[in-house]
Amino acid sequence: MKYRILWQSTGKRNMPISLLWVSGITMNGLKDPVGNSGSAREILPTAGLLP
Repeated sequence: MKYRILWQSTGKRNMPISLLWVSGITMNGLKDPVGNSGSAREILPTAGLLP
């Protein structure tokens, strides 16, 4: 999901920068290297603020 907080513009309201919020979910489906449970599946939230 992306949401643009600030965006570049010129004119009456001059904004020299843009700012973007990005979020999502990732899943790790790799096998467990230790061999405890057979897999190390995890669902991890990800988020970031991008200039």
